Amino acid sequence: MKAKDKTTPPPSPIEEALKACPFCGSREVDMDKLDGSRYWRVMCGTSFRCGNGPWRDSKTQAIAAWNRRAQEKAVEGLVEAARWRTMGSAPKDGKQFLIRYPNQGNLVALCYWVHVHLQWRSNAEVIFPYYQGCEWLPIPAALAAVREAKEKI
Repeated sequence: MKAKDKTTPPPSPIEEALKACPFCGSREVDMDKLDGSRYWRVMCGTSFRCGNGPWRDSKTQAIAAWNRRAQEKAVEGLVEAARWRTMGSAPKDGKQFLIRYPNQGNLVALCYWVHVHLQWRSNAEVIFPYYQGCEWLPIPAALAAVREAKEKI
């Protein structure tokens, strides 16, 4: 929350609870009051003003609406991270990811690219150069961290 001038009072505890902009992630957000009315909204405080919250009857309602939108945007990001992708976009850097074989009953296995052989390999004991119809998914960060820790033991 940035101060507009020296006469601006310090932010209230409610204003302190403002979440970052759901579009750019900036913590710089402003409260905006519609001139001559009771309506308030929260808006991105960066120079490009990438997001505005909805107008509400009070500061508290405007902040609640802004924070709810910030949470919804975060959930959208998680949903996107959990979306299966076509194999054409799978990483070819040797990192493991999940692969789903639809013609084998949607079998899910770990998979990685073997650059020397120019093909995919998976822990399903399949050398898989023909991946048409398969989909891949990044390994969630928490699972990846556990797997890396086990590899170090």
